[in-house]
Amino acid sequence: MFKLFKKKREINLNDLEEQINQGNDFIQKVFQKTLKIEENKIDFSEITYFNLSFLSNLFINLSKNPEKKDLIDKLSLSTLDKNISDFKNSDSKVEIVSQYQNRYREYSSLTTPLFDNKKKCTDYFINASV
Repeated sequence: MFKLFKKKREINLNDLEEQINQGNDFIQKVFQKTLKIEENKIDFSEITYFNLSFLSNLFINLSKNPEKKDLIDKLSLSTLDKNISDFKNSDSKVEIVSQYQNRYREYSSLTTPLFDNKKKCTDYFINASV
């Protein structure tokens, strides 16, 4: 995880999606193998919300890519689309995006202090329309 920032080339959407998938797998394994939580008791949507929020916040604060806002929007929508079957509390994309936006605000408030940056990360999350 976090091989993302060691790349010598420009980071693209596929790189970010790969990080999300690896992060989700890692968190799931921690819950199952280390914490011994049964699979049916794990909220995979929350893992996705957390991981996506954290990676988005990290990328927004560390990337110099001028297109980072659009890239994070695309990543968020793509990730939510690909993981929609894991969201037990909703089957509507509009609802899932709304839930993610709320969770992003919550997680962002926890992770923003990790960065010595004057920008507010909440300025950047899913501006794309569904």
